[in-house]
Amino acid sequence: MPKVQNADGKLYTDHKIGNPFDNFAQTCANCHTQDKTTLQNVVAERKQAIHDLKIKVEDQLVHAHFEAKAAWEAGATDAEMKPILNDIRHAQWRWDLAIASHGIHMHAPEEGLRMLGSAMDKAADARTKLARLLATKGITHEIPLPDISTKEKAQKAIGLNMQQINAEKQGFLKTVVPQWEDQARKNGLLSQ
Repeated sequence: MPKVQNADGKLYTDHKIGNPFDNFAQTCANCHTQDKTTLQNVVAERKQAIHDLKIKVEDQLVHAHFEAKAAWEAGATDAEMKPILNDIRHAQWRWDLAIASHGIHMHAPEEGLRMLGSAMDKAADARTKLARLLATKGITHEIPLPDISTKEKAQKAIGLNMQQINAEKQGFLKTVVPQWEDQARKNGLLSQ
C-alpha cells in the first residue's frame, strides 16, 4: 500500500484497493526494479499459468464428483467411498485456497501453482480409485457429464431448486434482515 500525503502534509498509508499498476510509482516501484511494462508482462504470464491450471483442476473435480455420484448409484458403500471422498475434499480445499486468493499471481504465484498441482494430484487419486471401484460394480465406460455450460444448467444438474432457494432468500431478506437492522439501530451501530 502506498504512502500518500494529504492536504495538510501528513503522510498516511492509502488503503484504497485497486490495481497497483494504476499507481505504479507509489506501489510496485517502491520494491521492484523492473519497469512497469516488464512487471506487467511477468504478472500476466503468472496469472495465465494459474488460470490454465485452475481450469484443468476444475475439470478433474467435476468429473470426480459425477463419477462419485455414479459409484453411489451403483451401490458403493460408505467404507468404499470414504477414501475417495477424502481425496475429493482435499482436492477441493486446495483448489479453493489457491483460487480464493484472487491476487495470488502477484506475490505468491509459485505457491498458487503448488497448491493447484496438489489439488490435481488429489483429484487424480480420487478418479483412479473411482475407476477401480466402478469397475467392481460392472461400470467400465466413461461417466458422461451433464450439460453444465451455464449457471442455470449447472444448478439444475446438481439438483438445486432455484425457485425454492430464491423464495427462501426473499423471505430471509424480508424477515431476518430487518430484525438485524433494528437491533443494530438500537445498539447505535447503524444510523437511522
